[in-house]
Amino acid sequence: VFERLELWSPTMTLNGSGRITYPSGQIDMRFRSSSRMRAPLLSDVWEWFRDTIFSVHVTGTLDEPVTQLVPFE
Repeated sequence: VFERLELWSPTMTLNGSGRITYPSGQIDMRFRSSSRMRAPLLSDVWEWFRDTIFSVHVTGTLDEPVTQLVPFE
């Protein structure tokens, strides 16, 4: 169980939580992204919109992950 999983690059951060079952590799996780590069007013509006409108749900296995955009979650 991952209470918090964070991946980052110079331009974005991906925050997630959920489960990866071992040894089967079954995945059930949800992720939200955020930008690490900000433009004052535009970033605030875009981040609110992105965080409110969708997240990414990852299921399947580590060998064959399935991603789905989940609206209004």
